[in-house]
This record gives sequence, structure tokens and C-alpha cells, in this order.
Amino acid sequence: MSRPLKLPQWQVAWVRDTVAARCGLYLGGPHEGYLSAQVATRMEEMQVNFADYARIVQESPAGGGELQTLIERLCIHETGFLRDPSDFQAVASFVLPQLAREAQRGGRRRLRLVSAGCSTGQEAYSLVMMVHEGRALLEEIEAETVGLDVSGDAIERAARGVYPAREVMSLSAWRRESYFRRVGTEYEVIPALRDAVRWLRWNLTGGLPVTQVDLILCRNVLIYFQEPQRDALVRTLVSALRLGGFLIAGYADSLQAYRDILDSIRVSGAVVFRRVGRPDVAQSRAAAVAPWPSAAAAGNRGVN
Repeated sequence: MSRPLKLPQWQVAWVRDTVAARCGLYLGGPHEGYLSAQVATRMEEMQVNFADYARIVQESPAGGGELQTLIERLCIHETGFLRDPSDFQAVASFVLPQLAREAQRGGRRRLRLVSAGCSTGQEAYSLVMMVHEGRALLEEIEAETVGLDVSGDAIERAARGVYPAREVMSLSAWRRESYFRRVGTEYEVIPALRDAVRWLRWNLTGGLPVTQVDLILCRNVLIYFQEPQRDALVRTLVSALRLGGFLIAGYADSLQAYRDILDSIRVSGAVVFRRVGRPDVAQSRAAAVAPWPSAAAAGNRGVN
């Protein structure tokens, strides 16, 4: 079977809307060309026509089957270590010290940090670097970090913590030497850094698997959702935060409409948001009762 250069628009629309209905991701507009190419490639690999492929996708169980394979193909893992440095400067100079002071006043000894939509792990590892470098300010406060992503392939790569040299070259030489070891042409995250993060394959539209979180990074994720799913996701993220907890979104993710529940604070060239109100959202049962992920829960075992 020859592979079409691109799918007819009605087929693209069917896949786009089916993915959105099943997992919340909306790959319309500028993403439709990529979606068309990926589906055409997948049909060629499976040697099926569109009618058969659509049936296989429809019959896929939640979080599995061809639907999950397609989602893995469609997820665009655009990330990097310390990407958008001003965000991490804000975390290091303002957010973490503020959270540590408040935790000490409240008699807490741990901070809960989440990288939501963590892709292949660079963002979560960057967050742990900031914790390590701010150890003197944090004093006796420990930090627990969880990385969440809908892509099982991305989560597996994040858990391995091995990256091509080109992906770590944006880091300073001393950070590469401090946090990685050279393995041939690749760089492997040191065990102390890798062991500081728990990884879960998780669809954010089902709520977060943890509550009372101190800091959530969810950058350039909201652009893949339409209203009202986008609004529901923002309120779900905020509801998972501890009152006074922080949310950092991407530059393309405007949150100005949520002034009733989020205060915006400009610091170090970045904008961070702080929970000040109670969002009108019903937390999922999983998010309401699940404990902080343990080592036994780490890896590709999340629920979609």
C-alpha cells in the first residue's frame, strides 16, 4: 500500500477529534500537518486503510492499544535543561526560599514539587538541580519531585536519564560535570539526581495523582487543550496546590483570567502564579486519596 502525502481533511478531522475526546489533547490548527503525516506513516506500517485504522483506534482501551501508540507518536517533546532560564532563576531565588520559610513556620519538613507534562525529564531534573543548589537556603527542608506525562515512551526515557551530548550542551560546564557522567557519546544523570524524581505516566485531564503540592511546573501544555478542557485543567492544577503554592506556566499560557484564584508575581524576568483562592472544581477520587508516589509506584505505571 502506498503512503499518501497527506490524509484528506475529513480523516485528519476525525483523528483530531477522536484524540481530543479520548485523552483531551487537541492537535488542530498548526499541528494538523504533523498529525496527518504521523497517521499516514502508522497506516503504512500496519498495512491498513483508513476505515480499518479508525476501527482499531475506536476499539482501543483507555490508556492502551493503538490509541496510546498514536498519542506517543503525536506528542511533541520540545523541552530542554533549564529551558527558559528566567523561570528557574525565579524558582531558585524566590519560590523555593519562600516555600521553605513557610514550611518551617508550619512545622513541615518536606516540599512537594511536580513537573506536569514533563516530557523526557529535562524539566524535572532541572528543578532538582535548583533544589540541590539552594540547599543552604532550604536548610533542613527536603523536596520530593514527581514527573508526569501522558507518553509512556517519554517517561521511560526520563527514568533512564541518558541524553545525547547535544541535549546537555546548553548547561554550563560545571553543571555537566556535577550532574552527569559521560558514557560514550551520551551523558547519564548521576544517581543522586535520578533517584530524586518519581515518574508516572499520567493523563492530566483525569486530575493529578497528588494533592497539597507546593510547586507545579506546567509549561506549554495548556496550548494543546481547547475550552472548556483548558479551563478545567487550570482549575485542577490549582486545586492540587497547597494554599499559597506556586504554579509556573509557559509564556504562551495566559492565566490572567484566573485572578480570583491566582496572584501573579513578576520576579527575575519571569511571571509566577500563587494560589490565593479555592477553585470551583471537583477533584477526581484518585487525586483526593492518592498518597505521594513512592519508589514502588515510579515508572510507567500511571493511570490514563
